[in-house]
Amino acid sequence: MPGRIRKKFVRPLYLLSFAILTLSFAFRFGEVSGTVAISSDSEKSEGNEFQAGEWGEEEADDKFYLMISEVYYNPSDGDNFEFIKLYNPTSDDIDLFKEAYKLGDEEKEGDGEGMYEFPSGAIIKATNYLIIARKAAAFKDAFEISPDFEWVESDTAVPNMKKYTSWAGGYMDLANSGDEVLLLDKENKTIDVVTYGSGSYSGVISHTNPSGPGNSLLRIPKDEDTNDCSVDFFAGNPTPGI
Repeated sequence: MPGRIRKKFVRPLYLLSFAILTLSFAFRFGEVSGTVAISSDSEKSEGNEFQAGEWGEEEADDKFYLMISEVYYNPSDGDNFEFIKLYNPTSDDIDLFKEAYKLGDEEKEGDGEGMYEFPSGAIIKATNYLIIARKAAAFKDAFEISPDFEWVESDTAVPNMKKYTSWAGGYMDLANSGDEVLLLDKENKTIDVVTYGSGSYSGVISHTNPSGPGNSLLRIPKDEDTNDCSVDFFAGNPTPGI
């Protein structure tokens, strides 16, 4: 996702602490023999010398945010069969309504595409998926299962997404030639974004080889996000039930 750089813990700057402790030993005992280990994750003694183990770099666990897992934007049977799938890689269930998440294809606040809020009761389970279809009735005809939500009303048994007009007043219509799909948090900050074809978003590389009719963009591996959609996503058969 844009702005979320994989951070690493780096070696601390402990030279100042070392100097202070060295001076303290010298003041009390008149001299210092050997080396004093400061801020080390491992220490060993050889004679009168202590040798500090090196601190390696450890990658922080950044898999704590929702991800857009799949975008089916070019169905062979028409736009009504479009769907988006989200994945929750965390160890906690997430209440999308209470946390005020939004999903849409409008990348600029105030422009004319679509952005939607989740309805009350919208919860994505830990390490699980959730499907938002354009039209639930068409989705069920094609895949013989119902989606979790729909953004164009067609089936009273499936909850509807609600237009978030504070961001955009239009409708989500995933363009076959290129578009952006954004997931926003309660502060309208971008949590994740997928761009393909002619779609663009600052800090994100678009998947420039759009999938043909009937194919979907699939995130593989499911929990990796490098901000390069040409690396993170592959074209393949849609996977609504996985």
